[in-house]
Amino acid sequence: MENKKRVKWAVIIFALIFFVSGATALTDNYCIKTRVTDVTPSSVRIGDSVTVGIQFDNCGADLPKHLSFKITQLSKNIKIKEPLIINFDTPFGYANSKRFNVFHMFVTNNATPGIYVFKYKVEYGSDNFKISQDGNFSITVTSKRAYLDIAYIKTEPIIPAIGDKTTLTIRLENFGKGDANSVKAEVSLPFSGDKESFLGELESDDDSSAVFNFVPNSSGTINYNMTVTYVDDFGRHNFTEPLRIYVEGNSTNSLFLFFEVIIFIIILTGAFYYFKLKKQQKKKGGN
Repeated sequence: MENKKRVKWAVIIFALIFFVSGATALTDNYCIKTRVTDVTPSSVRIGDSVTVGIQFDNCGADLPKHLSFKITQLSKNIKIKEPLIINFDTPFGYANSKRFNVFHMFVTNNATPGIYVFKYKVEYGSDNFKISQDGNFSITVTSKRAYLDIAYIKTEPIIPAIGDKTTLTIRLENFGKGDANSVKAEVSLPFSGDKESFLGELESDDDSSAVFNFVPNSSGTINYNMTVTYVDDFGRHNFTEPLRIYVEGNSTNSLFLFFEVIIFIIILTGAFYYFKLKKQQKKKGGN
């Protein structure tokens, strides 16, 4: 009885070895190499597009009947135009042939700078078996910060009077490395007229002017604020700058304004030379 059991188990083990060796010999004739051939651009900005090229090389003696490529891990902040599963019913026409596929992707504004890893699964084979392999590729999302500031301020006329149609031009320049989008400037002038100016996009080292038209109805030194808002790769930003404008009134007020401006210039000049002299004295003392 024990001999019969031993013979039975020997037959089963022999059959398993024969089956496994036969299956291995069968699958050894099939080979697919999958590689990412191109990521353009190599690093992508938030809000831009990127393409990823996938190449399939048939490195086996036999031709697989089926080939599928599936992206199994992705980020919700990078949208893919094509389906996540690509099936090739007749992937290769001859040995050593290749197949290509391109994915078009878009980095949404919700993305943050960093490396995004995409995982995929490749399956190929015949009607009787299927071979699987896993892989991954990455997309690098970069960012640059915008920095907006006032380049110059101009009024036309230079010193407006009550009732004059006045144009205030404030030029903004982007001194940062990144682009600024949705740029808007607002002023709190207490006159009837324009309060907002939309500039749109300001690229790095670019400038644009915010223009405000108004008619002053009071004279003297008018203090106001200008607030600028914009969006870059790091989110929404704003800054407020306190400014002033001189408005002439009647002739008597104009005379007082004239002396006020002269006195202001004298004070600035005196302060400039005072600090310059003080700096020179510090240098001499240091030597």
